Amino acid sequence: MGTRRMVRGISRQQIDASSQFSSWQKVLLRTMLDHGLIVDDTGTGAMFGIQTESNLPYAVAHMPDPWWGLVAGDPTGATTVCTAAQGWETYTASAQNQDPDPGEDECVGKFAGNALSAIPADFWATHLFVARPVIDVTGLSRSSGPVSGAFTLTIYGHHLTHMIVVFGNDQPGTIGPLPVYPTAAPDGESATFQVPPSQSSGLMDMTIGDGYVPEIVISKAFTFLP
Repeated sequence: MGTRRMVRGISRQQIDASSQFSSWQKVLLRTMLDHGLIVDDTGTGAMFGIQTESNLPYAVAHMPDPWWGLVAGDPTGATTVCTAAQGWETYTASAQNQDPDPGEDECVGKFAGNALSAIPADFWATHLFVARPVIDVTGLSRSSGPVSGAFTLTIYGHHLTHMIVVFGNDQPGTIGPLPVYPTAAPDGESATFQVPPSQSSGLMDMTIGDGYVPEIVISKAFTFLP
């Protein structure tokens, strides 16, 4: 199964200047930083895997294999030697692993913290995130309601999916309703929920988030009436 992953907490300048990454790794890191990358994150035996274009069209056409050109640094594709210093590891295809060409020598690009790569072992744990669109709230269907709850409230905006909404403020003794999980419209432009009873009346903030991106706090967004 694939998900869109992004790199955070590191800049393009840091990536380009680092001696930990080879040139092909820097290309992927910059892509993950700016746009995100669809990766295989289940069934890979690792944190994630990246699918690549097959070299079969080049072999059928008797053309130089650009993958070996990248791995071995030989534009002609004639050199078939993995360059360990650039993060590549020799791999022999086998029937046991259900590889299509058993016995063929291949290379696997490594993004792991091991002897074949200078990337620290904790790099992905620190910098890899599931890509989520940023929540944007443009309005509410109402700004007040009875403290007894049991009324409908709709949030309008963008990317309003898989959210949790919390009411409250910093006033001592103020206790709002229990957290709520709204039902989002298919286009993510609105989300509706029934407001539970509030233990306190008064003006309250609304905190909206999804557990992945920074929460949005709308100050003095809603008033619970006695």
